[in-house]
Amino acid sequence: MADDDDLHNIEDEFEEERRWIDRVRANPEEFWFFYDKYFDRVYGFLLKRTRDVHVAQDLTSATFTKALDKFWQFHWRGKPFIVWLLRIATNEANQYDKYKKRRPTDYLEDVDRTGERFADSGDTPDQQLDKAIEDEELIRAIESLDPKCRTWLTLHYMDGLSTPQVARVVGVKEGTMKARLSRCLDKLRDIME
Repeated sequence: MADDDDLHNIEDEFEEERRWIDRVRANPEEFWFFYDKYFDRVYGFLLKRTRDVHVAQDLTSATFTKALDKFWQFHWRGKPFIVWLLRIATNEANQYDKYKKRRPTDYLEDVDRTGERFADSGDTPDQQLDKAIEDEELIRAIESLDPKCRTWLTLHYMDGLSTPQVARVVGVKEGTMKARLSRCLDKLRDIME
């Protein structure tokens, strides 16, 4: 029964989005619905992707501005609207990587984030330091990957999208996405070794 309820909830959500799409087409001021509904997901994705609060804010703003400007190009294909938004966000992040040089992460910001991450972990200070070093090494390894691999791994492992969902965001077949994720993980393993 729970599966049937979940299916009905998804269908209801799709129907609601379809109605809002029609409303936005008639009146662009109604776009606030999608902004409110998906702001946190888009911002969270871009923050994980860029590791910079200010850049993530700028790219989130650019994503929603572009989505509103290009809304007339959106065609309902039975997929959640977030798929289209994440595709725009991915393109914005890729452009940022291509044309802007990222500032080095400030050491003190890393210390602050490490303190927040491990404050309630119950680990000893030595264990916390070991985990922080491992996390930083992993982050550096991920940052050394090409922007596409970073995006795919972020969507799949950090944002929790399934392989089929990532494939929809990227615009490829599921099998292609599985192969790409596998290659990216192999590259990441090589870098970590």
